[in-house]
This record gives sequence, C-alpha cells and structure tokens, in this order.
Amino acid sequence: MGVSKGSYLWRGLSSGLIFATIHSSAWATSIINGIDFNGVSDPPEIKIDADSALDAETQKGSSNQEFFIVIKGSRFSGGASSPVDTSSFGTVVKSIRPVVAGQDSEVARILVETSESVTPELIPSGNSLLVKVKKDEPNLGKADSSDLPSLAAVSTQKQGGAPKPDRLDELLTSRETKKFKGKPVTLKLRDTNLSDVFKLIGDASGFNVILGKEVSGKITLSLEEVPWDQALDIVLRMAGLGAERSENILRIMSLKSLTDEKQQELAASRAITAITPKITRSFPINYANLNELSASLQKFTSTSNGSSSSLGQDDPVVIQPDSRTNSIIIHDIPKSIEQLRKLIEVLDAPTPQIMIEAKVVEVTESFGKTLSGSLGVGGASGTAFASFAGANPIDALVGSPGVFSGGSAISQVSGAARAANGTFGFSPSITFLNSTLRLNAILGIGESESQVKVMSAPKTVVLNRQKASILSSTPMLTPALISTQMGPQASLQVSQANLSLVVTPTVTNDASVLMDLNVSKDLPYPVTSGNLSGNAVAQRNLQTQVLVDSGTTLVIGGIYSLSSQHDATGFPVLRNIPVIGGLFGSEATSETRSELLIFVTPRILNSKEIISGGSS
Repeated sequence: MGVSKGSYLWRGLSSGLIFATIHSSAWATSIINGIDFNGVSDPPEIKIDADSALDAETQKGSSNQEFFIVIKGSRFSGGASSPVDTSSFGTVVKSIRPVVAGQDSEVARILVETSESVTPELIPSGNSLLVKVKKDEPNLGKADSSDLPSLAAVSTQKQGGAPKPDRLDELLTSRETKKFKGKPVTLKLRDTNLSDVFKLIGDASGFNVILGKEVSGKITLSLEEVPWDQALDIVLRMAGLGAERSENILRIMSLKSLTDEKQQELAASRAITAITPKITRSFPINYANLNELSASLQKFTSTSNGSSSSLGQDDPVVIQPDSRTNSIIIHDIPKSIEQLRKLIEVLDAPTPQIMIEAKVVEVTESFGKTLSGSLGVGGASGTAFASFAGANPIDALVGSPGVFSGGSAISQVSGAARAANGTFGFSPSITFLNSTLRLNAILGIGESESQVKVMSAPKTVVLNRQKASILSSTPMLTPALISTQMGPQASLQVSQANLSLVVTPTVTNDASVLMDLNVSKDLPYPVTSGNLSGNAVAQRNLQTQVLVDSGTTLVIGGIYSLSSQHDATGFPVLRNIPVIGGLFGSEATSETRSELLIFVTPRILNSKEIISGGSS
C-alpha cells in the first residue's frame, strides 16, 4: 500500500513463487503490470497500468452489483493477477479480481464487485486506463430524492424531505439482523398514544408513516441516545405490530392484519396464475443432463408453490426433456417461462475439465567404507604359531600356489580382505629367528558410492466433481508359502507393483481446484525366503485433500530417511592402531539417505469458456 497526496493506493502484487511461461504470438499483446485502487476520491477510481495502450470495454455481470472490465489483446503479468480487497476503504467497491483464463487467452477480464448498483466510466490515458465507479441514482418516482436529514432528539423541529428507499431496506434488514445503524434519538414519554409515538419517530427519521386503524393504545418509554430504528423496533414488538414497506412509505398495522393481507394477496395471485393462458417454448441444452435439469426446473414452475387449482387442471404445466434434439420443452405461463429461461442460462454452463499431473520423485544415495586385513605367522611344516583376523599362516602369499603368484593373482585373496577394492599383502621370511618361519599379511581398503533417482509422472484429465484413476502395473515374483499335502512349501507367486493416481477435483468460484488425492508408487524390494529369492512390494502412498490454484505446482508430501551403520571386529587394543590396525581386525561403515517428494499440478482446461458463459 502506498500513500500519495492524501490518496491510499492498493496495488495487487502477488508474493511467493511465480511460475512463468514464455508466450509467443504473431501479434503484439499488451501486458497488464498493475492494478491500483484509489478509495479516497469521489467517486472511487481503479487505475490499470500496462506497457501499451489498452482497448477496453465494460460488460454487465450476473447481477447489478458486479461488472467486468474486458481488455482485448492483453494478458496479466505475474504481479497483477492477484485479487485486490478494497472492503476496508468503505466505498461502493468491495473487491477487484483479475480473472485468469489461461496462458493462450488474448482477452483479460477484471471482475469488480460492488455493494450496490453502479455505472463505470472508462477514461484512457496513454498506457493507463482509469475507471470511475459511480453510484446509480435511486428511482424514487414522485418522492423527494434528497438525502435523509440529520437525526436529532425528538425535541428538535420537524425536518422535510423523504428518505431514500435503501434506508427503508436497511430498517427492515436491521430488524432481522439486530444490527441497528440509525442515528440516536431520545424518547421520554409517559402514557402516550401509540399514534403520537410513531409520529415522533417519523418526524425524527424523515419517514412517511401510515398507521392502520387497529393501531391503538398507550405506551411509556424512557430511551436516551438509542438508534431510531432500534426504538421503532422496540415499540413495534411491545405493541404486537408489524411494518411493511411500500416505496418510500412505511405502513404499520397489527400482525394479524398483515398476515391476512398477505394470504389474500397470495390467494389472488394463485387464482390469476391458474387462469393465465399458457404457452410452449423449447430450449436447446448444451452441457447439462436433460433429466437432472428437468427435475430442477420442475421446482420453479408456476405450480411449484402450491398455486395449482381446479381452474388450471385441464391445461397443466409440463416440462418435457427431448433426447433426440437435446432440448427441454416447457409449457407454462409467460412469466414463469421467462424465469425458467434465465435459470437455464445459469445452469446450462460448461462443466470444467481439469488436467491433474502428479510427480513422484524418489532419490536414494548410499556410501560405504571398509578396512580389513589378516596377519599370521607359520612354519614350513604346516604348523601355525599365530593368526589374527582369519589369516592362514600355513599358505605362503608369494610363490605357487600363493595368492600373489606371479605378482598378479590378488583376486584370489579370501576372507574379509577380498571384499575390499584395494588389497595389499606381503609374506617375508623371518630369517633372523628361523629360516622356516614365514609372515603372512593382507590389508584391504575400499569405498563404494551409489546414487539412484526415480521419477514417475502420472497424468489424467477429468470433469469437475468426477472421480478419475490411472494405473500402471509391473508384475514381479514374490516368495510365498503354499499349503500342500506335505505341509507348507516355499514357492514364488506373481505380485503387482503399481503406480496409480486417483483424484476427485472440484473447481471453486475463484478458479482454484479442491482435490481429493490418492497417489501410490510401489517399488520391488529384494527378499529371500529359505532357498528362494524374489521381490516384495515396498509401498509409497499418500492420501490427502488440498486446495491449489489452477496451473500452480504444490509439494503435497515428502518422506526423508537416513540410515547409518558402523561395524568393527578384531583383536582388542591392536585393532585400534592407526592404519596397520586393520591387520588385526575389520571395520565397515555405511550410510544410506533416501527422500520421497510428491508434487501435484492441476490445470483448468476450459476456463475461458466457463468465464464467457458465466458473464453472458
């Protein structure tokens, strides 16, 4: 939010990660860089900045309290696609929401929601567009359209001018919500006629009040600095009366009279409906299910409110789906058919299609290090005098059939030293003690490193609120026990390692996608059972419900595991000597790290058609 010359400007810039796609076109496209709102000016203003001149127009929304700013040949930048909440300014503009219709769209739409009916005015200025949002003047008929006078205590003089009808609506609404907004008045009365009390309240508020003939009685009040609409509500409840609005006039009468009047009006309306001639119209249906739509329309016909009577039984209301032409035939009165037509336009909208792409990434890294050796002293007679860590003091290391025969037979070394990648050995004669004695020594040092990365990306397209699944299976042999006449026997059976995606998406009104997800990724894991070896199924599964913006990639799950192992054996004390300690034992260190990440990206494929249909 910035401040400039007393005006508060709110710029809709998104924060966090921005996923951008390079979009090329044969024609120049205007890029909308920012949307500003000036809530201090009268009327409030919306300013749209771009890198070139904008070709814009306004379109009416689904109600009188919203409209679209349609800008042809343009699209939003990443920083201008976020909604702008303007409710804190207290103006007629409630929110400004850019409607993102996909990267291939060449028409940018901005939905402006207002608290009452407005008339927008577009003023182009260079690379900017200024939109003034002006309130519509209320249609008061013959009544005075001036603003309500300031409310004071009852002791003040009567003020002229009739209230605006929206203030009458506020009065009726406040009685339901118990949130009173009228200016405070003071009423201190004793045994005063109700007609005089209502006259005082009418004088203070500026309303035209008409009292029914049954309004009578007296009341005692002592109210100080109470909202006038709350004071009126209290008096009505204490006296058992009701109020009804008629244009800019408030009628006050008993609840029974109001109820009887409404029942008479309802009976008259039903009688008129029953004798009104019916007409027949056919409406082609594009997207909706005929039977489901017919069942919904049946609840809104002229007879759905119980207005059917004997006068209309010879010409009943009919709603008939026709599968051959994919249309609905309606036979009803003209007023009801017009209402049903508007309802069909709303309900017969394209069903969103969503492409769901999941990515399962598993990375495994392992590292191992070994140090082992053997040391022995023996004589030519085949008698061993000493041996450490499995050395054979009888076999000479050099000479045939020694393991270093010819200086190249290192791979013949047995024991732990053979497992190492680097093997060193020597076998000298101990001549200063005895020419028949020989020293055999083997030292092995080795390291191993492994990196494995597995990525799977199941993808599917599904209609809104429908369940979709995709499965890829790999057969493998798994050890198992089977029952035979001779008892359980080890055998191999075929199992399946599955890669699957099960999803049920729901598109929200703000172009986000709510998903029920089940992602599975099975991997073969080597196992051994007796003398049989095969693979078992290692499962990777995630079940969740997430809400993601269309086209946004979200990490919905991850598992990180670390396994570390250190083994050491050998002769006490001597195995701890640096370097040569390996001649008196063995040491092995291993470490394994694995990480599993699951990503999901939903994209609404036909969002442009949905927005166009919803704004017509």
